[in-house]
Amino acid sequence: MPQLQTREPKLSGEAARLNIIFKDYNGTQEDFAKEFGLGQSMINQMLKGHKKISVKVAKTICFKWGYSAAWFFTGVGPKKEKTDKESKLITEISMLRVENDILVKKVQMLDARMQAYEKEINEVKKLLSSRV
Repeated sequence: MPQLQTREPKLSGEAARLNIIFKDYNGTQEDFAKEFGLGQSMINQMLKGHKKISVKVAKTICFKWGYSAAWFFTGVGPKKEKTDKESKLITEISMLRVENDILVKKVQMLDARMQAYEKEINEVKKLLSSRV
């Protein structure tokens, strides 16, 4: 009886681009992980798309190896940045904008949760005051 072949799901987004960078790196996963101060298993999970790629890894990719932050996060634009100081500054600003966008979304989510909790508290207060 023939065995069924299982295929890895096709990666998209940052994980797909991390795989492109890993292939460009041309080393082992263990060596690649050391570049970020991480273990091989964590990089493996990121490469497979099971773990989100940390800002630390993204910064290393962009600053140390000259990859474009816009390309890494969105897939748009050139893969590599120019290596002069101006380009590094532009990359740093792009990274800060991405980090800012992430933080704004987190604050919005926390604000929505806080409003929901306040609503629940007010409902409990009303219920308790009606019993007295």
